[in-house]
Amino acid sequence: MLGKLLKYEYKATMRTFIPIYIALLLVALVNRIFRIGNIEIGFGISAFGLVLLFMALGVITIMVIIQRFNGNLLGDEGYLMFTLPVNSSSLIISKIIMSIVWTICSGIVAFMTFLVLVGTKEDILDFISNIDVIWAKMVVDFTVNGEQVNPISTILFIVVIMLFMYIMFILKIYLSLAIAQLPAVCKHRGIIAFVAFFVINTITTILTSILGQIIPEHFFQSFIGGAITINGYLFILCMIYFIGTKFILDKHLNLE
Repeated sequence: MLGKLLKYEYKATMRTFIPIYIALLLVALVNRIFRIGNIEIGFGISAFGLVLLFMALGVITIMVIIQRFNGNLLGDEGYLMFTLPVNSSSLIISKIIMSIVWTICSGIVAFMTFLVLVGTKEDILDFISNIDVIWAKMVVDFTVNGEQVNPISTILFIVVIMLFMYIMFILKIYLSLAIAQLPAVCKHRGIIAFVAFFVINTITTILTSILGQIIPEHFFQSFIGGAITINGYLFILCMIYFIGTKFILDKHLNLE
């Protein structure tokens, strides 16, 4: 059933992201043509358009995260969604996964846009032909705080940390929206959701600061040990937010 939910989420969100991806690549191509042709006015206008599109992409990503949860689960559509033969965990997970997918796609499109703007065939071929040399140098020189580390494990841990932080951000939004629909405060959902997010974020910051003072230093003496500790902490926070959101949806759902 999760696969069907993901397919539904994809169809509901692709109409928002695909057009802006196409627009970014097309404007980047136009910008390059103007730059090569030394047409300053066109170059300036297209460069400004690119900046606006990137800003719009960031805003739209956040708005989609909010709208797909608030509108699809806490609004009128919720009457349909919660009649499906699927539990609330799958509903939440499907939205998290699709948010991550679109964020990754946005990163790929941003990289492609950069290549369209300044990349050349020679640069790409040169990078490919020298990738083994670059990798060998990374293996020898890759250090973190003076400690020799494996670049693969380092990159993997960093990616996992970033992934957990992004999931935690999404779940904080979900939990805030879920709190805002509780019967006692539902008359002011927008304001309550904003306040709830601020309170949750503040509590998390204070807790992180306290734990940073309590956790023994030897946990962070090596890069791997520190990365495992950080990932474990982020995972626990994600689970707390997830369980809190699920509990409200299961026990205190108050649809508009």
